[in-house]
Amino acid sequence: MFRIVQLSDLHCGQQFFLPQHLERAIAEVNEMVPDVVVISGDLTSNGFKDEYALAREYLNRIDCKSMVVIPGNHDSRNVGYVHFEDLFGDRNSVLNVGPSTIVAVDSSEPDLDNGQVGRGRYRLIEEAFAGAANLRIFVLHHHLLPIPGTGRERNIVHDAGDTLECLQRAEVDLVLAGHKHVPYACHFEDLFGDRNSVLNVGPSTIVAVDSSEPDLDNGQVGRGRYRLIEEAFAGAANLRIFVLHHHLLPIPGTGRERNIVHDAGDTLECLQRAEVDLVLAGHKHVPYAWRLEDLFVVNAGTVSSSRLRGKGRPCYNVVEVEGTHVDVWRRYPFHGQEKIIQFSTDTKTYEKYTAKIDDEVRST
Repeated sequence: MFRIVQLSDLHCGQQFFLPQHLERAIAEVNEMVPDVVVISGDLTSNGFKDEYALAREYLNRIDCKSMVVIPGNHDSRNVGYVHFEDLFGDRNSVLNVGPSTIVAVDSSEPDLDNGQVGRGRYRLIEEAFAGAANLRIFVLHHHLLPIPGTGRERNIVHDAGDTLECLQRAEVDLVLAGHKHVPYACHFEDLFGDRNSVLNVGPSTIVAVDSSEPDLDNGQVGRGRYRLIEEAFAGAANLRIFVLHHHLLPIPGTGRERNIVHDAGDTLECLQRAEVDLVLAGHKHVPYAWRLEDLFVVNAGTVSSSRLRGKGRPCYNVVEVEGTHVDVWRRYPFHGQEKIIQFSTDTKTYEKYTAKIDDEVRST
């Protein structure tokens, strides 16, 4: 058996510090004879030298040769990271032990409760996990996903979305964190599977990408995925479809242009290189269709929300393909359908039927 013990948020030295509990926990840890002990931050309360000295004294009692220690937000108060480095060494580390690779990163920011991994470290993280390992573990102090029962969501990792994407590219199996003082576990993709997917069905290849950003209305595809998108579309297909939530082109009648895909231009260029025929998106609650060179971009409305713009009605899109001919309809629950656009994937000729949509969202 390969055993890892995680201790977090010791907060040595503060008025709420419970030394008897930590002493008991250390005794139990030593009885378990773990292969690795992970200390995921907040060793101290305010980052003071005497608090660090106390934490070092306690951790010296743990009988384990392989120990991973990182600072937390409390440890980085009052320039406390200097004392951390003096007593515990580097704030970032890589440990290869048994069948595992453990990469630990300091997510703290001086005198702030929020955290950040930083895009400058994504490549280093992926390289650290590049070798063979049966178990890849990433350690940081701050939580990457919201924790139930912890009140208003704050003190987060600002680049949590990009960090999660990095960890998925690195094929990480387990993330260990602390910070919120509430134990919790979740499998991020339990409910619906991967947030990005490739589907080959009939004559079509469909590539779907998560364009969302945590707690932001704006979207992003990300240049790290352009090559993967092009590779996914590289095989033979009569119809190549790209799916994302955010709109790549402005939608008439939706007010001030905002909540966009930040890298929309680069994404469109990527899709054209991949010879994509059709883009399906949503987000604005207004159905619409554009042709951009050889690319047809179609937006859907909202099927089940009263958050409608102008005189629009709840609707959804239906795409019908026969040979090289494609029809896109907007269909109203209980109330029939209307064509939005039709086009040929061969000749790229098309007819657009969006005048009625324009009337619904435009003032006279």
